[in-house]
Amino acid sequence: MSSGSSFANSLVQVAKERPLPVDRFCVNMNDMAQLAAELLQKANGLGCFIVDPTLVALGLQALETYDRTMLITRFIDYSVEYWDQIKERNQNFIEQNIDSIFSNLPMGDVKAFHQLFKATNAKGDPIIDNNDREDIWQYMDAFVMICLDYIHWERIPDVIERNDEKMAIYRRHFMDNIKLERHCKTWGYQRVFSKRKT
Repeated sequence: MSSGSSFANSLVQVAKERPLPVDRFCVNMNDMAQLAAELLQKANGLGCFIVDPTLVALGLQALETYDRTMLITRFIDYSVEYWDQIKERNQNFIEQNIDSIFSNLPMGDVKAFHQLFKATNAKGDPIIDNNDREDIWQYMDAFVMICLDYIHWERIPDVIERNDEKMAIYRRHFMDNIKLERHCKTWGYQRVFSKRKT
């Protein structure tokens, strides 16, 4: 066995051992919702009442019971057109579209999350500081990367031989409207193809 084959097999083994993309997505979504709850409490403490923290707590409980596959597929449906803007850290994306891409989530008033980005304290300074904004961007990055991973594995990657040449293919049509190769290149997501056992 060549070292290249050994390396490819080790990548496949790692992919098989890590949590499923839907599970990773839900963990990250829950963590970002927790961050939103903390930021809302911070805003309320500074006299900027956006939403009752009790509603956010109820939304967090509902998020735990949400269908995981539906959560990730709806996020993909609502966000894919903005993936390039997310990669570019386009602030207009956050201000104009955050509520639409999360509109299906049971996190209470999603518009409150949107309003957080515009909220200011008594001096006119933003309540969400640069570190908080960077945390939110990192969650958005993680969501997109997990979505790419999800789509890749749902398409069932395989390697076939034709005319003594190996070809990477997908065995299943899944979200074919998404230009996976282009998005993977943009985001630096390395697709792993290996021969499937029959």
